[in-house]
Parts: sequence; structure tokens; C-alpha cells
Amino acid sequence: MSGVAEITGNLQANRDAHHARWGVDPCAWMTAGRRPAVGAPTARGDGRPETPLEILAPGGAWYAVHDPHRPLDEARAWLAGVVDAARRASAVCVIGAGAGWVIDALEEQRGDVRMLVLEPDSACCAAMFDRRDYRHLIEAGRLMVLGGPAFDGAAHAWRVLGRIAAEPPRLIHPLIAVARREATVTAARIVQKATAGALANERARRQFAAPYLLNTLRNVPALARESDVGALVDLYRGAPVVIAGAGPSLNRNLEELRPYRDRAIFITADTALKPSLAAGLVPDFVVAVDPGGPNARHLTHLPPCDTALVAEASVQSESLDAFVGRTFLFRVAAHQPWPWLASAGVEMTMLRAWGSVVVTAFDFGIAIGGDPVVLIGADLAYTGGQPYCRGTVYEEDWALRVAHGESLDDIWRGDVARHPAVVETHDGQAIATASHLTQFRDALLHAARSASARVVNATGAGILRGEGIEQGTLRRIFEERSSLPRRPLPRRELEPSVAAALRQGVRDLRSSASMPDEWTSILREHEPPDPSLPAQLSAIVARLFE
Repeated sequence: MSGVAEITGNLQANRDAHHARWGVDPCAWMTAGRRPAVGAPTARGDGRPETPLEILAPGGAWYAVHDPHRPLDEARAWLAGVVDAARRASAVCVIGAGAGWVIDALEEQRGDVRMLVLEPDSACCAAMFDRRDYRHLIEAGRLMVLGGPAFDGAAHAWRVLGRIAAEPPRLIHPLIAVARREATVTAARIVQKATAGALANERARRQFAAPYLLNTLRNVPALARESDVGALVDLYRGAPVVIAGAGPSLNRNLEELRPYRDRAIFITADTALKPSLAAGLVPDFVVAVDPGGPNARHLTHLPPCDTALVAEASVQSESLDAFVGRTFLFRVAAHQPWPWLASAGVEMTMLRAWGSVVVTAFDFGIAIGGDPVVLIGADLAYTGGQPYCRGTVYEEDWALRVAHGESLDDIWRGDVARHPAVVETHDGQAIATASHLTQFRDALLHAARSASARVVNATGAGILRGEGIEQGTLRRIFEERSSLPRRPLPRRELEPSVAAALRQGVRDLRSSASMPDEWTSILREHEPPDPSLPAQLSAIVARLFE
């Protein structure tokens, strides 16, 4: 194997492809100057001749990571221990791939396998990327490599696993595990978390793909009438943006924001809209993502306001009714029916979701040019034992149950108990949260680290802490700032030719003997099974543009 002291063609090409596909470079340490390539003997500087990849183990001895003569055969033998499971699995997790021979063996065994590789020593990532060209795997979304000990990008490792129905086989290199024990333990935790995320994503796909399809089709007239959110990009370049979640601290945060409301662009998650309006603070924008029926409650039966709606095109149609002419649509993925819409020329700006509307609101705040971006009501924890702030649509549910004899504390305890408990300690304080909330926190931290803007958490409670997010107060941020001028919102509607092609596409659907196969497959796989879905689809198509 050639040394990795210099950046070779394969190495650079693989790094570039990996960063473009996954947003992370597992070999970034090479150019960041963090440490030398300790996995490669040529970088040791001890005068010994170049040999195959070695690693320094505890005690100071160097060991070959692979059989120096038959590394691929060794990898095949390693894989034989899980061969049956690997052949059935669509994805495999590898902790410690060294120079990557096990990837070759996996490709031999199954040509479409997806591979998550966590390398405890990132110098091995360089050795792997140096040895051969992996771009076809990386660009196809079939290979993600995360380098230790930091494993940057771990929050999104689940994405490479794709659609899995069971835990994928896991391979752990015994020598690398001993030599980099702590990083290997960390990698195993990341694999477990990524697997849980992929399984949850597949469950969500089966649960939500059909509503996403049907709701987006119902909203085709809105797609033709309203604006793409892309019209707002950079509209408020350099202006402070406040983003409100509906965490327990929001009511206090709103009072803290009151003196400075005119000094910021104010964005709320859909759950935080009604509490904000009740406090007399009218948001500039409200963001909605969830296609579920219950979420429409946050956006209906509203008092008069001029808030603009930034909505995923799959939200319930009634969610759009109060915002006609003030709606800006986006998408979070390329799921059906977007391939069909794209065939008519319909394109829509994409915002990130990652399971939480607050993450999407944050992405929107960055897209419009906000700086700083300030988060409030983002506890991501059960501050004071509350699941949400006061004044959301859930207040009505709580009041009804209290009227029937339950105590509010018991109601909140029951809501909190629905999720597996997680306790984190920050500044010596134990904070009650849940696994899904910690995942949202991790997603926000990842988004903040990649943002060019300053990001401040002014919630004053909860678990939203970490690299990329400052802790601060609204007073400190805004007391020296001036009011922002109000400006009209630009719009970007469909070109007439695209609108005409969309209408023709609808007519073609009506005249077809059957719906697209991808759509019928989504309806068939929906959980729980619903035999009425095909009839719903036909009825939606029949009513479009009537």
C-alpha cells in the first residue's frame, strides 16, 4: 500500500465525493493538521521500510491491520461469520475497516449492499480512500464513512442504511477494537443509534408515505396558486431572527421577547403559533411540516393575523385556508408524488426536517439570511414537568380532562411517560427529557455547526447545548438593536407553461386505466392497512382543478 503522507488522486476524489454526498469528510484531519496518519507506517518516521497498513496498539507495539499477502481472502473469511445474515441484509455496519478490504468482500457478496463504516482511527480512513476509488458507492448513497474519534456526521449515519426491517449485521475488527478501545465503544453506540433511526424512519415511511402522497396531491391547486419558499431566500440577510418552539419555557420567553419584538424577524413552529398570538406577539412566519390530521389544529380557528405560512406541500389542506395569498411552500424530500410533479416541470425548494418542525424552522431562518438566529421555547426537555408550554391546542384537551376529574400534574406525567425516559446532566442539574428530543437536539447542533450565522439559545432551560450554539438572553442580544423595517414579501409562482403542463398531467391521470405503480405500492404498504386508500386517491385526482 502506498503511504498517505501526501494526498493522492484516489484519496482526494473519494474525499470530495463523500463530502458532496454526506456533508462530512472523514479525512478532514489531514488538511486540518490535527494529527499525523498514525495508522500508516510511512508516517511514523522511525526509519523502518514501508509495509502494509499497521496500527499502534497499547504497549507500543505495531501490528498489521490486514494479512499482508492475502488481505481480500482474510476479509472474506471475516465476513463468513455472518455470511447468511449479510446476504439477506440490505445494509451492513462495519466498525474498523482498515484499508477497506471488507468493503470489497461485501460488494462481491451482494452488489446492492449499503455500508456504514465507522473507523475508530481516522488515519485508516485515509488508507482506505487511498487504496481504491469508492466514488460509485458514495455517490449512489451506498457507502458512508465516519472517522474517529470524533465521528463527525454521526447524527445522520442512519441515512445510509436505507429501508431496513431488522438490525443489520455488525462487523467489528478485533485488532482495531483493542488498539482504539474508547473510539470503538463510541462507534458501537453510534451504530446502535443509527440503526434505531433507520428502523424508525422505515416505520414512519410506512405510516406517513401514503398521507404524504395523498395530501400533496390534494394541495396541487395550492402548488399552482401559491409561492415557492425560495422567493424568500436571503430576504433578511444579516437581520436577527427569533425562532420559537413550543417547549415549556416559551411562555416566559415570550414575555422576555415582548420589549424587542420589532427588532427581529419572528418565526414560530406551528405548535407555538397560538401561544404567541395569545400573548399578543404576532409572528412574521409560521412553519408547518407534519402531514398528520391532528397538526392541522395548530393552523385553524385562528384570530385575524397577517402571519405568513411556510408549509411543506403535504400538510392538511385545511391548514392552508387561513393563509391564502400568504403561503410559501417547500418540500423536505423527493418522495412521491414529487417525481410525477417534476415530470410536469414543478420544482420546489427543499428545507430540512430531521423529525422536528423546529429544525425546519431553523433551516428556514438560515435560508432567509438570519444572523443571529435565536432559539426560544426550545427546551427539548420536560422543564417543570410540562410536555409543552401553555396555550397550545393541547390546552383544550387538558381542560376537558381536568373537567372530568383528572389533575393537570397527572395529565402531564402521563404525557411524559409515553416516551422512554432520558436524564441528562447539565451544569450539575439533572434534566428530564426523552430519546426523540435528544435526537432533535443533535439535529439542531449539526445544523448549527454547518450554519454561517451565529446561533444563540435563549430558552434558558433544557438540553439544547453544545458546539455551535451559544447560550444567551434576549435582552443581551436585542437591547442595543433598532427596529427592523417591514418589507413586502416577494412571491415566485409557477410559470404559465408549467401550470399548463401540471393540468395536462392531471388530465392524463384521469384518463389512465391505473395509477402509477409507485403510488399503488405506497398505499399497499401503508401501516396500519387501509383498504380505502386507493378509492381516496382516485377521488382526489378526480376533483383536482374542478
